[in-house]
Amino acid sequence: MDIEKRVVRDEDDRIMQRNVYIWDVIRQESEKKGKLEGLQEGERRSRQTVCEIAGRLIQDGKSNSEIQRYTNLSLDEIKRLRNSS
Repeated sequence: MDIEKRVVRDEDDRIMQRNVYIWDVIRQESEKKGKLEGLQEGERRSRQTVCEIAGRLIQDGKSNSEIQRYTNLSLDEIKRLRNSS
């Protein structure tokens, strides 16, 4: 193989390695972003469920302290839920 072909081949190999590295970095960042978005969505749904449960407890006439014990919501959050019911 003559020198020009080897130089081109070596350059092609370097470009390929760089591209593989870049794609790997992009993949890792995408995975992190996806995990973070998944955790945030899970948190949002969990909070929504807790607020729904608190709303039912309010409808059932439970006291703020009972609702707080069952849901771990703050008194301010429970009062807001009571006012929005």
